[in-house]
Amino acid sequence: MQALWVEPHTRFHGEFHHLDDGGLTLRPKSGRDPVWFGGHAEATFHRVAK
Repeated sequence: MQALWVEPHTRFHGEFHHLDDGGLTLRPKSGRDPVWFGGHAEATFHRVAK
């Protein structure tokens, strides 16, 4: 996943999955793991704000 976030095209050959010339159309600007928060409660809003 890290290669997909940084490189326009990448290859991966693992024990269970193979990816040739894979890429993402939308990549995070920072090139780092994107962090997503979800929820619909007051506690969630406070956590995201921190």
